[in-house]
Amino acid sequence: MAITAQQIIDKVAARLGTIKTTNGFYTNSGTTTKEWRTSPYNENELGLSLTFRDDGDEPFKTSLLGDDAIQDRWLTVIISLPYRGGSAAAAEYIRKAMADVYKAIGTATDGRRGEEWSGLAEATEDQGSKPFFDQEERQVLSIDITIKIWYRTKKWKESLTS
Repeated sequence: MAITAQQIIDKVAARLGTIKTTNGFYTNSGTTTKEWRTSPYNENELGLSLTFRDDGDEPFKTSLLGDDAIQDRWLTVIISLPYRGGSAAAAEYIRKAMADVYKAIGTATDGRRGEEWSGLAEATEDQGSKPFFDQEERQVLSIDITIKIWYRTKKWKESLTS
């Protein structure tokens, strides 16, 4: 059986991987995409990579559909963009990379309920962004963009078809 949350994460990874100037984006942030990265960035990866992780999966409503209890859930995804900080050029680059992420996510989310992420989700919501300074000695600036994806499963199951 397919796990709906994993299928959505796979779609997110595929969309983020398209962020390249050859695909009409401002940056090449999608050159290297990593899920749940835990190691420090090396100099060659800054500006050419992004990481993402699902940071929570919370039920918010249960309803009946025929004989089945259906659970509506929010899958929280955090997308991190690392770049060498400390200059106006870095800030401009980060803004372009953020625009690229929003464009990539927007391509998969047409706004019609039930059509998001190839029909796997009901809606996607932007939760904003926050800057962080990591690896202080290297002055790495990172922006975390948070989105929430509303999807449905049967209650206590991994999908609607399980």
